[in-house]
Amino acid sequence: MAIADGEDARAAIMRWMRRADNPYFARAFVNRVWANYFHIGIINPVDDLNRANPPSNRELLDYLASGFVRNNYDM
Repeated sequence: MAIADGEDARAAIMRWMRRADNPYFARAFVNRVWANYFHIGIINPVDDLNRANPPSNRELLDYLASGFVRNNYDM
């Protein structure tokens, strides 16, 4: 991710976060929303998204994350 001289770094980070090929943002967001409603994340603890801590239901997490991206990150 390159940031041009004089560019606000926050705009560049936001572009990177919302890229469809970013595997982190959508999954982290929908996991937190799920945990808010059901008091436990699909990945638990909700802030531990790493390979050593797999989701309890990978297909559900992927489905929710891809739907979030398809809908332009609109809840």
